[in-house]
Amino acid sequence: MRYFLLFGFVLITNLAALSQTAPDVLEISELKTPTSPAFTLLGVSPNEISRPKSMNDLELALTNGFSPNGNFSFPKEFAMETNPYWLFRKRPLSVKEWYNAKFGQQLLTNLSISLATAPRSNLLPSNSNQQLAFGFRTQLHPLFMAENRQRKKFIEARSEFAKKAWIANQLLSAFEYCLGKYTIDSIPSQLTQIQKRKMVFEWLQTGVIQISPFQTEEYKTERSLIKKSFKKIKPDVDSIHQDLNTDEDILALGDSIYKLISMDLKTDLDWRGMVSRMRETYSGEHTFLIEIGTAFGMLFKDSLFNSGGASRFGIWISPTYRTPTSSNGVLQGELIGMLRYLDDFVLPTTLEYNRSLDLGLRAVLRIQRFSFSGEALYRKNWQLQKGTQLIVDGVTYYSAPNQNQLLDWKASFNLEYRVTNTISVTYTFGRDFDTSILAAGGRLMNLLGLNLGLFPALVKK
Repeated sequence: MRYFLLFGFVLITNLAALSQTAPDVLEISELKTPTSPAFTLLGVSPNEISRPKSMNDLELALTNGFSPNGNFSFPKEFAMETNPYWLFRKRPLSVKEWYNAKFGQQLLTNLSISLATAPRSNLLPSNSNQQLAFGFRTQLHPLFMAENRQRKKFIEARSEFAKKAWIANQLLSAFEYCLGKYTIDSIPSQLTQIQKRKMVFEWLQTGVIQISPFQTEEYKTERSLIKKSFKKIKPDVDSIHQDLNTDEDILALGDSIYKLISMDLKTDLDWRGMVSRMRETYSGEHTFLIEIGTAFGMLFKDSLFNSGGASRFGIWISPTYRTPTSSNGVLQGELIGMLRYLDDFVLPTTLEYNRSLDLGLRAVLRIQRFSFSGEALYRKNWQLQKGTQLIVDGVTYYSAPNQNQLLDWKASFNLEYRVTNTISVTYTFGRDFDTSILAAGGRLMNLLGLNLGLFPALVKK
């Protein structure tokens, strides 16, 4: 019932909000480095993409695309994406190679090449023009080596902790084994209670050390510490007032001795310092990566290969920094930057070229079900208008080309509350691009929305 009320409230609110805004759909998430730059440059979303994983697969894909009948022909719609590094490498990276990957290896292992063809029918006089684009994309992790050194220290500290935790567990097992061997009948009845407690203590002191693995050379240091602990706690054992009359009394005394030994060993093994070192050496994944992509397009008039020429160019750079989730699992931050440059110099209009530069920054803070984000996007556009031709008295005159520069920007604050895993309420307030000033409401963005996940993804836990 509450979801229907929430939906009705959001719907009524949006009727007022829509009269104030006509927000541009352009967002940083849509402008950052694409997965396949060649497809993005041509503005296509192919249904079928060939992804060869070997040289034989690559040869077969190119043959089927460009020479299906043995003769070269320009495919109307072709899409391919591959990773050249893995075309030649037959085995995966070893752990050592992965940990010590430098910038050069990162560039190669993450490099992908995309190739796409698509028709371009908006150029007159021919409607059979074909365009082809090559794209390259890779990732860099500038802090990868530093993070790996941090991980290595953490792994070493964790291994030390695991080893000493295992020793503590073995010590407990040794105590249980020794105490299981002795009963009250093993103690002469004429002994005093002090003598009986001393006898049980000597049993444990001798028996625990003789049990594997404390006899191995690997645990020589730990064996010495256990012997030292038995000597240190002996005065404390003499002060334990535990009468030994039954088998349960022996177990109770053994438990008291074990607790004294454990407390002493935790000090000698620097247990608290070890846990502190683990926390200091590793606080989670601080992901910092830079995604780089570029693409180059060509236009082939009338689909003739010898009529090809450059038509488009694009470059994308997207750095991202993501903090680890806090220890209580409720806080996480993210910072996303974006640079995109596009150049289109074969146009169906009177423009000589059309170039655009986009710069953007987005900051996100997630706290439990809330998500706060701020986003700013700057755009610069260059357009060169072709000179016009004018004939006067048989003389041809040409006007000078006219260059225009358009500057625009957009900024917004966004709030999202996740009601469930599939339903969320969003609110956006800010300034839109100047291009939206022709629409009702102008540049103001003031929008309340409801996202309904009608078909949530099935996640198998």
